[in-house]
Amino acid sequence: MRIPCLLLVAAGIALAAPGVPGGAAGLDGALVARLAASPPATEASWLAKARKSLQKYAGTEGRPDLRRVVSALVATGRSGTADGPVLAAADTLVTALSDLAGTRKAEAEGILAGLKLARDAESVKKALNRADALLAAAGFASDRGARAALLAKAIAAFEKAKGLATKLLLREIRKGLADPAPGDGVTGTLAMLVGTTPWTADEIGAAFDPGTGTLGIRSTQHGNPDLTLEIVITGVTGPGTYALPPSFLVYFVTVNSLPIDLFLTQTGSVTVNSIDGAAGTASGSFSFTALSPYTGAMTVPSGQFSLSGID
Repeated sequence: MRIPCLLLVAAGIALAAPGVPGGAAGLDGALVARLAASPPATEASWLAKARKSLQKYAGTEGRPDLRRVVSALVATGRSGTADGPVLAAADTLVTALSDLAGTRKAEAEGILAGLKLARDAESVKKALNRADALLAAAGFASDRGARAALLAKAIAAFEKAKGLATKLLLREIRKGLADPAPGDGVTGTLAMLVGTTPWTADEIGAAFDPGTGTLGIRSTQHGNPDLTLEIVITGVTGPGTYALPPSFLVYFVTVNSLPIDLFLTQTGSVTVNSIDGAAGTASGSFSFTALSPYTGAMTVPSGQFSLSGID
């Protein structure tokens, strides 16, 4: 059974905290300790340059900051130091850059998976291919500085691909390519707390496919703006608790049918108390946390639904 009431877009817009994790501060501390040990003049000069670059690092993923991190690693390599803590901290920082590139790659691919139009998907794939080439080149780099430089470029390229995919996703939502068709003859109630603020839907659509165990609920609170909650869980065989998929477009805000904000799941689950596909009824509760790349976090500590007339 198809689920016409749902947007069914699994997206992965950037949700990770900004900054290069686990590396910059550690390298700075190792440089300070090594410089305090009065190393040879040439080594000290390059390590001082490395530390100067890190002192300008503001902890973001912006290109200027990533260039500062790269400069620090290049200078550390040119110092010729054999200091174990410095080299270990430099390796940790390069690994952090590699992990960050992998995270941005996965996020861009997550948004790509939700695109409906072949031409949109193809344009994002081309951008991802360019970023993948940089990532592959980093794996063959001969030293930390060169590898870090390529990784920084790859991070920026994956971010660019992700931005393109997000733009196209929002455009597809605006065009209604997924045929949301809210309402669907479903009756009942759906209410939740957004933080501590009560929220109640005034229009609900829902569908259940017993073959795949997919239950989808789309509920809207109309106003200015319109607020829409969309829940999709799979593998439903009866009462029980089911996880909400991560990085799923769970809540969005529209004005005159144009999306202006969206939230993607971080954690969450749905507890199905009862479900009857033949009778078209379902009831249960849910909770989740979600994040908008524009306005921050959203917490729903509790929500409930009791529906009939489900397709």
